[in-house]
Amino acid sequence: LSGMGKKSPNGLNVLEINTINIFLGMIEITENKKTSILTLSINAAEPKLAAEINHTLIDELDAHQRAYNKSKTRETKNFIQERIIDAEKDLNTAEEALRDFINRNRRIDNSPLLQLERQRLAREVTVLTGVFTTLKQQFETTKIEEVKESEYVVIIDPPAIPLKPSRPQ
Repeated sequence: LSGMGKKSPNGLNVLEINTINIFLGMIEITENKKTSILTLSINAAEPKLAAEINHTLIDELDAHQRAYNKSKTRETKNFIQERIIDAEKDLNTAEEALRDFINRNRRIDNSPLLQLERQRLAREVTVLTGVFTTLKQQFETTKIEEVKESEYVVIIDPPAIPLKPSRPQ
């Protein structure tokens, strides 16, 4: 076999590159624009080989999607955890500011300015409480997503060994 020992710039030898190109040439993917359903077809000399390649590609795609989604869920969970810590600090600060204001200003009935300031501080606490609550809910949802096993690749028609050759016509 000529060219077996020759290396390409990316480190693969010529035989490996040719084999990869032949393999990629066996794969055909089409999409139905109306339904967004993808169809995976494998053209091989042996029908059983075509079915096995099809099964393997679907399994690998599903494994890749699972790993990708777990990674994204983990990133989201870490981001939410950091935001919860920040939101809790902000909420504690706002609550302390409101408490201090109330302790310093016992009689605010006759002062519209003090009443306005108390409302502003209370509003800030309410908003931060809402943010904190939402983040906690999102965190719980993300934890559920992290352990949930769902189908990432839904197979409508499983690969089967063809009964007759598709080529030559």
